[in-house]
Amino acid sequence: MTGTGSEIWFSDSYDEARSRILQMAGQTGCSATSISHPLGTAEQPLALDVIRCGSPDAPLRLLLSSGLHGVESPPGSAAQLAFLDRLQRTPLPKTVQVTILHALNPWGWVHSRRMDDRNVDSNRNFLLPGEYYEGAQETYRKIDCFLNPKRSGSWPGQFSLMAAVLVLRYGYGNIQKAITTGQYEFEQGLFFGGREPNWTTAQLQSLIPELTRTTRRACHLDFHTGIGEYGRGQLFVDHPLNSCTRDWMAETYPADALDSLPTESEPPYRARGSFSKWFFEKSTAAETLSCCAEFGTLSSLKMLNILIRENTAYHCDGIDSARRRTLRAELEDSFCPKDPVWRRAVLEQSEQLIWRAIDRMSAWG
Repeated sequence: MTGTGSEIWFSDSYDEARSRILQMAGQTGCSATSISHPLGTAEQPLALDVIRCGSPDAPLRLLLSSGLHGVESPPGSAAQLAFLDRLQRTPLPKTVQVTILHALNPWGWVHSRRMDDRNVDSNRNFLLPGEYYEGAQETYRKIDCFLNPKRSGSWPGQFSLMAAVLVLRYGYGNIQKAITTGQYEFEQGLFFGGREPNWTTAQLQSLIPELTRTTRRACHLDFHTGIGEYGRGQLFVDHPLNSCTRDWMAETYPADALDSLPTESEPPYRARGSFSKWFFEKSTAAETLSCCAEFGTLSSLKMLNILIRENTAYHCDGIDSARRRTLRAELEDSFCPKDPVWRRAVLEQSEQLIWRAIDRMSAWG
């Protein structure tokens, strides 16, 4: 269901979303397995749920992942729920299996944090062999006091002025690269990639090769929000594309049919330890495409502002402090606006992404 009323697939909490997706999986005849998170309790279960739809012997696989950044989870979960709803009326081709990875960072979703319980940004944690959990951009070190204040609420009214001064001093491009590339020195800082594989990475190290084994083609869509024009989607690829895969992307997502999802644009940043690049390398399929499906909300400056304030309140005031509770609500709305127009637009574009891939998997290669 898209269009009017499609925002019903957005859940108000992790518990609600998990209950709905497991129930929907059962109704559609899909199998579900759960990987429990060690911080889960009887009162608050936490898990990465893996839902398989279609024949296990299908040579073509589409994988849909949500919630790598916890607070960004609701739109990706909504897209997965809407897919399962449509699956009750539109059967998959016999050659295609769809696997849903629901809530890659369940702790982050429950606590409305972009990071995990150790302040690790999971989309900077997937390092490849030969890469090390160390280092930071020199510009990041120079602006650490701006990005990661030591006292909560110390300069909210001065943010724009300070940002302008730093842009003049170091250049906007250098600052953007320094922040978004990822860093491995400041444990309480933004975009911290960790010291070792975190819980999410550890679970996927064996799961992804298993899910793509004996597969001829594997397409992965990882849902995110925050970057780009409000309500519009973009499809980012940060791994090499051969001519066959590039042609398939151009035909599957043509500009005249899905003009909000360009397939040949330069990503706004290239992160160390990104999930999509790691997925491409770890997949055992003969051909693999791994994409970040990103849907815009706020400007980059506004987003950085709320990220800094929330992260500082979390570390300085505590996760349940009054200041952090206020900022939690602001952060949630920054990554998943309650605006029904935004929600309908994101869900409609997500549905096109998913079902165009399903319909054209057999034409790949």
